Amino acid sequence: MAVQTLSKSRLSKILKLHQKKERRAQGLAIASGMRVVREALSVNGIVEEIIASDEELEHVLEELGTVNSGINITCAKSDVVRKIADTRGDAQVAAVVRAEQICLDSVEPPRRTMVLAGAKDPGNAGTLIRAAWAFGFGVVIFAGDAVDPWNLKVIRSSAGGIFHVGVAVPEIDELDDFLRRGAYEVVVADNSGEEGFPEVSGVSRVLVIGGETGGVKFSPPAGSVVRRVRIPMADGVDSLNAAMAGTILASRM
Repeated sequence: MAVQTLSKSRLSKILKLHQKKERRAQGLAIASGMRVVREALSVNGIVEEIIASDEELEHVLEELGTVNSGINITCAKSDVVRKIADTRGDAQVAAVVRAEQICLDSVEPPRRTMVLAGAKDPGNAGTLIRAAWAFGFGVVIFAGDAVDPWNLKVIRSSAGGIFHVGVAVPEIDELDDFLRRGAYEVVVADNSGEEGFPEVSGVSRVLVIGGETGGVKFSPPAGSVVRRVRIPMADGVDSLNAAMAGTILASRM
């Protein structure tokens, strides 16, 4: 196994992946942390390169089981790996991964889909992807002015779940057509909605979660069955954050 030393030119190219426009241009993104990189490795063809700290290189390779994987391995100083991972904490490993997005026109609508409508916070978005993965949602759609799903912090917060669900960033017409084809009941998390949870059933559903402050910026296709629901809470509590509310609702669908 050949381990390369990270060159300045390669580092510069990797660091550009912190920018949305570069991620789109290169079709790549950065994943960081042992758990997230391990999840990326569990899906064939996702990982392009692994960057490990030279102090922990042997341990990282043993932990990730990549000694004979054929994936490009690069080593660098710990502070450089932290810079790539965009963290001040301990960062032993990062990876360059393929930023794959599905085209809704070519996908059969699954029974459960999640729409993040205007969700701008990377931590919330990543946590909701993780919830979608945990509760069997086949597709997570980023709509409106939602955060880029391949933002490094989104990937990290998803705990690697982003590699196990279909992620889409569609145009409005593409999204509307997909929802019509799925004949979905639309469940919208809304503090002004009806208190309670959707009954568990075989009905195909799409769960719509908005942003923390902007609310739900989403208009379902004409003719859709729409339910606006509010999670029951104790007196004096007016709301939950988007990630918490979305996770609770996802678990009840």
